[in-house]
Amino acid sequence: MPNLMSEAKCQGFSKAVYYTPIRKTAVQNRLIWHVKQKNDERTHLFLARELSPAVEQMLSQNGIDPSRVILTYLPRSHKTRLQVGTDQAQMLAHALGKTCNLSVRTLIKRRPGSNRAQKNLSQRERIKNAKRSYVADTSADCRGKTVLLVDDVVTTGASMAVCTRILRRMGAKAVFCIAVATDVMNKDVMPSKKA
Repeated sequence: MPNLMSEAKCQGFSKAVYYTPIRKTAVQNRLIWHVKQKNDERTHLFLARELSPAVEQMLSQNGIDPSRVILTYLPRSHKTRLQVGTDQAQMLAHALGKTCNLSVRTLIKRRPGSNRAQKNLSQRERIKNAKRSYVADTSADCRGKTVLLVDDVVTTGASMAVCTRILRRMGAKAVFCIAVATDVMNKDVMPSKKA
């Protein structure tokens, strides 16, 4: 798990694959591109089936009752949704909810005008951008619930960390993160130790 997510008190992280951003033709990279650019329910259901054993294991190992779980997602910017026609994390969350029989709710929203992509930003810039981009959905309630936070890709973990903190401030009992892929640089990342 990336350090930023550990520091935000994310209690677990599961992904399907590692990817290397510079290897554009790698299968994982093509899959991620397809998920981001295509409104293809079959792909999201396939990925949900691939992720479901890890979700079930995560809940079982932590003694979490699935009826006390809410699945949510990192929403895509309004501008990008309009350009591409889909919100891949939302579609993945709904497919995972269907596959694992879990409740799906929107708990986080994008601030209007927050359209800057994380892709080409430094870690520090990603954190600032994520803090400006995401807010709690004030009409939603997750108090006392375990929240599974879904996104397609985790690189530095900045967005997941910011949203984990938002969910904990909203009263989530625990937050676990799930992604299709994480950057191969996270293979060797160990949680930071507090002095």
